[in-house]
Amino acid sequence: MTIISHLTHRRTISLATGVLLIAFVLALGGCGKKPRTVDPPQGSEADRFPQTYPNPATDPAPGKTGSGLSFP
Repeated sequence: MTIISHLTHRRTISLATGVLLIAFVLALGGCGKKPRTVDPPQGSEADRFPQTYPNPATDPAPGKTGSGLSFP
């Protein structure tokens, strides 16, 4: 075994160890403690979810123009 092949092998082992270490850290970070419930943001009491799309109360019927921009 020459010095160059020894250094190349060592670099490969170091790279593989680094990749495994980063993968382990990312997997461990994804296992954090998560809350059971999340409070909605302020001012969202008026929002209704899920909604039907398109909303027949606010969107025009097919073939009719809306009040917004018209596209060619």
